[in-house]
Amino acid sequence: MLPFSASAEGLELAPGLTLTGDVMLQHSVDAYYEYTDIIADLRLFWRPVTDTSFSFGIEASTDSFIGLHEDWSDNGLYAAAVFGFEGYDLRIGAPRPVSDTMALLPPLGAYRYVSLGVETLHGSVVRGNARWDDRFTPGLSLQSNTDGAFAWGLSAHKSSYADQGYRVDVPVVEAVAQYSFGDLTLGAQIVHTRMDDGEADQEYPFAVGVSGTSAMIGMRYAKNGWLLGLAHGKADTGDAEQNFSRVHGSYDFGNGLTLYADLTKADRLYEDDPSGYQVLGAQYRFANGFYLEAGVTHDRGEYTHKTIAAGYKF
Repeated sequence: MLPFSASAEGLELAPGLTLTGDVMLQHSVDAYYEYTDIIADLRLFWRPVTDTSFSFGIEASTDSFIGLHEDWSDNGLYAAAVFGFEGYDLRIGAPRPVSDTMALLPPLGAYRYVSLGVETLHGSVVRGNARWDDRFTPGLSLQSNTDGAFAWGLSAHKSSYADQGYRVDVPVVEAVAQYSFGDLTLGAQIVHTRMDDGEADQEYPFAVGVSGTSAMIGMRYAKNGWLLGLAHGKADTGDAEQNFSRVHGSYDFGNGLTLYADLTKADRLYEDDPSGYQVLGAQYRFANGFYLEAGVTHDRGEYTHKTIAAGYKF
């Protein structure tokens, strides 16, 4: 029996202290290799209830990808003091980027390692650099905290990465806006990234150190178990631009079973790059928070990954 009961609000460890997360063990096979990985996204919140318009709390979280097959791990670390005001929250320290906390579409399903690369198209390099270095990323964020139709978020981060013995600072500024009416949500996002030397890294144009401004627009429609999401944008690396589009769809049967499909298309930066991904999968959720998942990811290039996974979401 679980020590805590899982719910949509997470695990209540103590009054005002809540832990939420998604921990998955996945195994993937393609024509050449087998991969076994752990993906963990854990978030701890301490925010005492107050009867005033001002509140104070603390948040800490980790965003981890652990490759058991090769004994390596990438761990992004976040922690921030949260000052709650009427209409918005101010986070100071090392907060998550608003492109993550206000993500319009879910991560790419099935083989989750692929989603690490896709997230830099419709997200930013902040999460990737944090995982790459296993370190905190100083910054601050402002994000609306009301239940109205309009939601917004702003964040600034002093991201960085280490390359060949020296560290390069990568300042990042993000802005996200979303408007909901009925079952439809429209969203727009701008991410500006700059390297100190003003040049993009040629070997890792997205995972480490981009220079330029990226923009994305998208929509999400959810009703009666159906979810449809569309996104289109342009990622600017400073010396190259990459257009991308994504279509996501899923159906929740209401008995724990969900089927999902994803189609992502992107311009090739190099000849051997995949031009996008096709994903088809299914997930079955148990009442206690555990779930099983299976799917196929085709990278529209050379590899087709078959994946099975077991996880716990709370």
